[in-house]
This record gives sequence, C-alpha cells and structure tokens, in this order.
Amino acid sequence: EDSAAALRWIAGHGPDSAMEPSPATDIFVCGDSAGGGLALAVCMAPPRSVRPMLRGAVGLSPWIDMTASTPSYETRQWDPERGFGDAVNAGTDRKGGQGEAEVYLGRGGVKLHGKDWRVSPFFALASKLRNMPPVLLHVGDYELILDESVLLHQKMVKGRQAIRTPLFVSTLGCGIASMSTLKGADSGR
Repeated sequence: EDSAAALRWIAGHGPDSAMEPSPATDIFVCGDSAGGGLALAVCMAPPRSVRPMLRGAVGLSPWIDMTASTPSYETRQWDPERGFGDAVNAGTDRKGGQGEAEVYLGRGGVKLHGKDWRVSPFFALASKLRNMPPVLLHVGDYELILDESVLLHQKMVKGRQAIRTPLFVSTLGCGIASMSTLKGADSGR
C-alpha cells in the first residue's frame, strides 16, 4: 500500500517539480535487497493510474523469498577453505534467513505472510508476472539469495518473451560492489 501510494505521488509529480503537480511520463522502479522485493511487488499490481507510465523495474540483489526456500541457501554457504560462497552472510543458513525475514515482517510474519506475493514476489502467480513491465534482475553468483532471482527469472521467461526479462548474474553482488566503492571513497582513492 505504501509503495503504491509512492508510485501515485511520483506519477503526479514528474521531473519538473516535486511541489507542483507535473505528471510523469515514464516511471522506472528500482530497489536493492528488500527494496528490490518491494519494487517488483508494486510492479505486479501497480495503481491503475500509473500503469500507462510504468516502463520497467530493476531488482538489485532482490530479496524476494521471505521463506528462504531456494537451494542457494545451501549451495552458496561460505566456505573459507575454497573461498566460495556468500562471505557477506557467512554463517547465515535457511533458518537464519527466515529469522532475518521475521525482523522485517514482524513476529510470526514468515508463517503468516511469507508466501504472499506482496512480501515475497518469488511466489507470484503467472498472471501477476505477465502484468509486469520489463524487468532486470541483477544478483551476485555467490549470494545466498541467488536462486530467488534465477528461479523467478525462469518463471517470467516461461510466461512471456525472454527479451523483456534479462537476468544478470555477476561475480559481485550489489552489496559487495557498493561496499568496495564506499571503501575507495573513504580512503580518497
């Protein structure tokens, strides 16, 4: 509801003025981590008045499965001996991922709402996915949440043209890339 209200406000306050009504003509929605989940969810059922202006959605390492049900919670566990896996979330397993979701959703939230597409777009039905604008998903190959994007991408491709739903898997996740940028800025490099 808050995301839909924000989209309605953006639609009515385009680039000319944040204070005066000036309708937007093109809207892209982007978010990272939980914000990526919100961006995808709001684009699955945008307010009717915003649909004609909605041009695309971008999920940067989107956290889109609050139940932590995907295989990458096992396959991307940090292994310091091999230097493989999600080092940023070292020690976080499926239960830990669900615990983080409980903090986000509130006590009992995973059980009550974890498979609701509005908080876990991963569980959206094909009909919701078909209504979306073009989507770009970017996720790191080592991330625990890798398969959330990979499997959602597969569902989206199955339901419509692949060209509209690219998936970009990189060796660095968004969080790692951002942290290295910030470290460089702190050191004056």
